[in-house]
Amino acid sequence: MTTIDTGTRLADLVTAHPRLARELERRGLDFCCGGDQTMDEACRAAGLDPATVAAELAAVTAAADDERAPWATMGPAELVDHIVDTHHRFLWEELPRAEALVQRHRQQGDLLMVITSTNRFIVEPICRRLGIGELLATELEVDQGRYTGKVAGTPTYREGKVARLREWLDSRDDTLAGSYFYSDSINDLPLLEEVDNPVAVDPDEPLAAIAAERGWPVISLRG
Repeated sequence: MTTIDTGTRLADLVTAHPRLARELERRGLDFCCGGDQTMDEACRAAGLDPATVAAELAAVTAAADDERAPWATMGPAELVDHIVDTHHRFLWEELPRAEALVQRHRQQGDLLMVITSTNRFIVEPICRRLGIGELLATELEVDQGRYTGKVAGTPTYREGKVARLREWLDSRDDTLAGSYFYSDSINDLPLLEEVDNPVAVDPDEPLAAIAAERGWPVISLRG
């Protein structure tokens, strides 16, 4: 039987059970910048009961029957190949609607960008599939051809997304005039509030509530 220790750091939890990244994000638990927090600490800070969350996550890992890879022995290129082959499969099934949305903006002459808190090496293959050249993502430190697990620079998470995007815009002498931003997470509220056209996409419950309150469009890209 799968059990989750509430004394485990969030970063270690996601490393051992990659599928839990989405579950933690849905609960507003930051496993990226806040990865050094134990699950107990993060849950209490978020007003959640650690034991209840641990039981829910244990059920997810048991149902998923996670396959684990020897992460510590993989170099960047090998790790990317494993992620694309193993964890991106479901994305290719869901992409047609996303591709149609991207194409609509492309035909309108819009500049396209993906901005995500996820690490660059995970997202780059998706951007290539969508034909999107601009990407702002969380960068990882590399030492002697291996990822150290440390973040390099400002992570693109919450207010960090706004900061990194502002830097990028300043470098181009550009603005957010007429901009759209699509997100599914309450963690993206800072950037959603910055753009002219915020759109909630298959949102988590907190974001769905704010979108309804503010009259933001809500769409689905799921099949």
